[in-house]
Amino acid sequence: MLRSNTLTLLALALLVLPACGSTVDSGGGEQTGFTKDEARAMNGVTKEGADVCALEGWYDDGTCDDFCPASDGDCSVSCPSPDDSAVHYVSTDFSTCLASFIMCPEGQVLFSSPDCGCACIENDAGELCSEESGMFCEEGYFCDVPIDTMCGAIIDQAGTCKPKPEACDQNYDPVCGCDGQTHANACTANAAGTAVATAGACP
Repeated sequence: MLRSNTLTLLALALLVLPACGSTVDSGGGEQTGFTKDEARAMNGVTKEGADVCALEGWYDDGTCDDFCPASDGDCSVSCPSPDDSAVHYVSTDFSTCLASFIMCPEGQVLFSSPDCGCACIENDAGELCSEESGMFCEEGYFCDVPIDTMCGAIIDQAGTCKPKPEACDQNYDPVCGCDGQTHANACTANAAGTAVATAGACP
């Protein structure tokens, strides 16, 4: 009897184990079951180009997920203060920003967001970056821009200088970098000094 029970438990374990830690089909052909660490490493986008945060239901779930490709309503909006002497607002109306051709003076980068409007910000600290405006990061850092701005081509939005990763895993999840090159994954792209333009290999 004991042997029979043991065999039954082993059979159940073999049925359950393959489901643990694996992704499942959402019904629309896309895989779900990602952890947030996995999603962050992918910049919130699968290699097929799907929005992981939408697949997992992470938008407006009470937790700010700043790696999502679209704005997460759980993340508080922080606009540059108009009282800051380094901030020079062009307009707080985003439609005006989109309709205007804005060129910031040398030493300033353009900040632009639907919630805040647009402003030229003095960049003495070197934390902001914009290759379009000629504001590059110091050695050992890369300019990280939101993936939905297509490397700043849609909106010349200032990015943030972040340290280049010193080590990356060997997971092959190709991305196209803002340098126009295909990289094995988002981490290796960042280590090469570039942000991710799109999920998947470059065309």
